[in-house]
Parts: sequence; structure tokens; C-alpha cells
Amino acid sequence: MTVTSETNKAQATGNGVVTVFFYTFQVPELEWMEVYLGDVLQSSGYTVSGIGAPTGGSVTFTVAPAVGVIVTLLRVVPLTQEVDYRPFDPFPAEVAEGTLDKLTMIDQQQQTEIDDALDASAEAVLIAEQMKARQDAFENTYTYTNIGA
Repeated sequence: MTVTSETNKAQATGNGVVTVFFYTFQVPELEWMEVYLGDVLQSSGYTVSGIGAPTGGSVTFTVAPAVGVIVTLLRVVPLTQEVDYRPFDPFPAEVAEGTLDKLTMIDQQQQTEIDDALDASAEAVLIAEQMKARQDAFENTYTYTNIGA
């Protein structure tokens, strides 16, 4: 197995009609797939196909996501290492490759988290700049009188 995709996240916008949404990354275990409608993690109401397929698969909802709802398909890999190599045993190449694949998926997951955090930070800076501009405009429009002086 190899990891051929550079991402662990797929997003689309619901239109009230489409029920099938595709992902283009490998998800080795069903438990590693998280499905969100907006910011809400879903626990039912959908099926996942393509588990283990190197090119990805799809998520099919029983009810189409509403118009404008962001659908997020996210591979979340547990941050564990469960392989125990024994001294002087033959080298288990397939096991080692699987371990490296999992580490690559963890790297992708963490990169997505970093990117999302940077996006949120940039948005916060933009909002702060807009608020400052509004405050400046307000202060330039109105003058304050110190009544108690």
C-alpha cells in the first residue's frame, strides 16, 4: 500500500438534491472517517463506500443535505503506533510500509489542522481590522463632550 493523495479532507456544499459526496483519499478503517454537516459530526444517516481503496470512495446520505450546508468528509487517524518489531526477526516489509503509510496520513491530518488554524487566524485578523475601521469611522463622525468637567 502507498499513500497517493496529499489530503485527508473533502468538502462540498449541499443543494437539497444530491445525496452522494466523494472523497479522493484512502481511508483504511471505517472508524477513521468523520462526516460533518456544517460543524456537526454525524453518527448516522449515511453510508460510506470505498474503505481501504487507495483512490477514495463516497458517502451517501439517506436525506440530501440542505441548500448551503457544508459537507465535510474527514479522515481522522488515531495518533498511535501499535507495531512491535522484535530483534532478529525477519524484517516485515508489508507491516513497515503500513506503519509508514499511517505516519504519512497523520502528517496530512496535522497539516490540515495547521492550515485550518491559519485560516481561522487570518479571518480573525480581518474581522479585527474591519472592527477597527468601523470604530475609527464612528470616532471621526461623532465628537465627545466631557459633561462632568
